[in-house]
Amino acid sequence: MPLLIWQIKKYEIPSVEFHGKAAFNFQLTILLAIIASIFVAMVGFFFCIGHFLLVIPFLIGLAGLILPIINGIKANNGEDCKYPCAIDFFK
Repeated sequence: MPLLIWQIKKYEIPSVEFHGKAAFNFQLTILLAIIASIFVAMVGFFFCIGHFLLVIPFLIGLAGLILPIINGIKANNGEDCKYPCAIDFFK
């Protein structure tokens, strides 16, 4: 969804370029973190600690739902927002 909004509206509204890139970078970071943590949890099952590690993808997904809402409110108020721990794929 951030990719569509970013690509459609980036020339109409100047702030969409900044916020769209930030949101898309954050969503890609969340996707990679969830995939990596699920892989680590699956490997952890062989060492009997995988059950404890299954909570990590859930928490990452929860952060992936909450942080865009918070930054969306900030963007609506005209503030520049920065997602924590997001990898800058597009600068």
